[in-house]
Amino acid sequence: MIRADSLTPLTGEPRQTTILGFDTEDDSKGRVLRLCFYDGERGLHFTRPRDAISWLASLHGRGDVFIWATNLEYDLVNLTRDGGLGLFDIGYSNGSGRIIWARVRGTRVRLTDTLNVYKASVAQLGDMIGLPKLPFDPESAEYCERDAAISQRAMALLDLELRSIGTSLRLTAGSISLDLWRRRYQREPIARLPDDAIAWLRQAVFGGRTEIFKTYAQNLTYYDVNSLYPSCMLDAYPNVNTFEPWRKSSDIDKPGIVECEVKTRGDTQFPVLPWKRPNDGKLLFPVGTYSGRWTTVELRRAISRGAKITKIIGGVQYQEIGHYFDEYVKKLYSMRPRDGGPRDVVLKLLLNNLWGKFGQRNETGVLVPLEKATQPVEGKRVFQGHVFETRIGDWPVHANQVWAAWTTATARVKMHAWLEKSIDAGFSPVYMDTDSLILSGQGSLPESKELGGLKCEGRYTSGTFLLPKVYSLTDKEGTKFVAKGIPQAQAGSFLETGLANWMAPYRLKERPEEANVWRQKHRRLVSQYDKRTVNLDGSTIPLKIERPYDRGF
Repeated sequence: MIRADSLTPLTGEPRQTTILGFDTEDDSKGRVLRLCFYDGERGLHFTRPRDAISWLASLHGRGDVFIWATNLEYDLVNLTRDGGLGLFDIGYSNGSGRIIWARVRGTRVRLTDTLNVYKASVAQLGDMIGLPKLPFDPESAEYCERDAAISQRAMALLDLELRSIGTSLRLTAGSISLDLWRRRYQREPIARLPDDAIAWLRQAVFGGRTEIFKTYAQNLTYYDVNSLYPSCMLDAYPNVNTFEPWRKSSDIDKPGIVECEVKTRGDTQFPVLPWKRPNDGKLLFPVGTYSGRWTTVELRRAISRGAKITKIIGGVQYQEIGHYFDEYVKKLYSMRPRDGGPRDVVLKLLLNNLWGKFGQRNETGVLVPLEKATQPVEGKRVFQGHVFETRIGDWPVHANQVWAAWTTATARVKMHAWLEKSIDAGFSPVYMDTDSLILSGQGSLPESKELGGLKCEGRYTSGTFLLPKVYSLTDKEGTKFVAKGIPQAQAGSFLETGLANWMAPYRLKERPEEANVWRQKHRRLVSQYDKRTVNLDGSTIPLKIERPYDRGF
């Protein structure tokens, strides 16, 4: 049964918020030097954290106050260095483990992180808005105030841009996107499904395809797809209001999600269906026999490429489809100046972050006092009498899951089509990463500035691929190193020697008693590529899975 509550269009004006900036400086050994709040005109400076906390408490009664820091966790640790953590309700991301907001208890004052919206450092934000970061000087009040001012002005400018198109600043890029869609583009209520149905559908949500097809290749062309996920949102989506649960013999010609057992031919070079390996959760695209839950859009593609459904376990169908995001995507894409400036960045954020809200989980990360912990605390790290805890709550009203599953499945199908087109064009696929392809050979693919079109990002004489998101590309100007999670300055050493060393602070969850104390961090390259079988010549072939009873989710 579909529940009575639903996701409805929003009316009225977007809410008003006071926007402040916040920054702290320390000696890298745990001693706080300065704290600064910036209100858009001037900075308010403190040298003692407890005085800054007292001032924060004085903001009670001023309505919604957002205080933006870049890398909030670091500044919150400095703010509560002398105690006071218990004055805040704190939420963190289960995915990244990063603190994303802290509310002064009993008030509408929130500290939050610019990284929730812009994936950019203070220096990058400053360059974007024309307010450059000053040379490093943690003893300087001017230096601290400049960082706080950059965070404040970047978010204040964002708020102005958002209000011009019908929404306002919220805590994350996803929540901003959803607010805009509901206010300006949602045309009818969207039913909320039962919790067990949402949980079932969640297992059909998979991420992007990232695979190595050759560990080394020459004569490379790097293509990127223009706004892949927004382009997928132009397609028809299942009408959530026509949900039909648990049909034993699901019809894959209808929109829906099917749990089934499939057999993919062993000679398939680029299998269609994703499957999560149970022991490590890695997303594979194997041959053989295996079970899972997949959208009918991806199942149809797989069957057209030789796969067979050997057993249907169950499924969910929708009797109607609709175009729910056409206007949203086309309008915002047409408004993009494509110059990398603030407005362009804002519109790109809104385009790329809406779909993910429909796949939001029902898990909430919180930092709670020991006496309020609801889970065993043995073995957990304690910070000022608090521990991190993951709590399971109600599914958000917008989290129907099927729209997120549909978006990512459509994206993988589109990328699979580009794989096949590249071969027809005379290329040999070398590497794929969600919305990009690196190809070898003398071929050529048509380029376009349209949504979903290809854009050539560069040509390279050779490339070496060690792991997903760990590779190097060489051209006549030198070698570009990519290593996710490694500072750019150390990426070359990491790929060439298998070792990277850099200075970094201890994270709160890592070592709370030494949080923000800087130390030498080491990372070794010990993993080997195991998402496909690597041949002696460096080419790869799909793994073979014969586990029909292990569901890939």
